[in-house]
Amino acid sequence: MRPVFDNRAFIEWLDNQPPTHAYQYENCKDCLIAQYLKFRGFENVTVDSKYAYMHGTFIDGDNRLLPTGWDDVAEPHPRTFGAAAVRARKALLK
Repeated sequence: MRPVFDNRAFIEWLDNQPPTHAYQYENCKDCLIAQYLKFRGFENVTVDSKYAYMHGTFIDGDNRLLPTGWDDVAEPHPRTFGAAAVRARKALLK
């Protein structure tokens, strides 16, 4: 399994989500990136545009700077998993 903050791991997860399913960007506990981190096993996650706060974990204390481009994948409209997957492939596989 790829590391948690690996671009390809994030894209693979996006590709396995229902493409027309919408997500909320403004919900810091259930946004696109928080959902991905929960899928990867982190239970108490909060995300903003720069950091993932993973309380009670061992990764960089309790927070982690998001990889470059991840917020650029999550923020724009349309906010569906399919659209985010397209944006992710363009932005993260350079």
